[in-house]
Amino acid sequence: MIKVAALLMAAGNSRRMGGPNKLLLPSFRNVALITFAARAVRQANFSARLMVTGRDGEITGEFGRQNGFDVTHNPSFETGFGSSLSAGFSALLKMPDVRGAIVMLADMPMITAAHLNALIEAFDQVGGHAIIRAANDGHPGNPVLIPRPLFVQMAGLKGEESGSRILPTSGFPLRLVETGIASIADIDTPDELAILQEALR
Repeated sequence: MIKVAALLMAAGNSRRMGGPNKLLLPSFRNVALITFAARAVRQANFSARLMVTGRDGEITGEFGRQNGFDVTHNPSFETGFGSSLSAGFSALLKMPDVRGAIVMLADMPMITAAHLNALIEAFDQVGGHAIIRAANDGHPGNPVLIPRPLFVQMAGLKGEESGSRILPTSGFPLRLVETGIASIADIDTPDELAILQEALR
């Protein structure tokens, strides 16, 4: 099977949470929100696991290392998501055996190892020559699996830029993998966190 790395993005500011770092907040039975995404990545069929940290990097980084991740800190995380993607893909460029990478947001607790494995399998089926994206009823969501030929461009992102500047004109076909509501269920606000807590009761 083609070797795919996980790029767990845990570098955000949590501005919409109104103060605390959402990834460190308890979501169910006092388990921090970041635990769900990290667990899914740890259980899936990745050849490498990399976490990008930003805010509270010492805490999230130690959590990552304890859970089997290599950790890259983005000191420019406050400038935007693009700078964190750049930090992650710059690190992945140093892993020559990796042929693709799944960008996994650390605030998506409904994504499971089975979802991630389905993306990897779809990538393997096309020989690594496609962008593979989770979808909800045909609508693209996250995570996204990006082929290695795009790593250099992803490493060049800055500030608030994202893969949406690169992927549509990359020349790679897009393949969607249905994962249901999990692909759009991220936690940004206190209300969204409360809904998750209630759903997990």
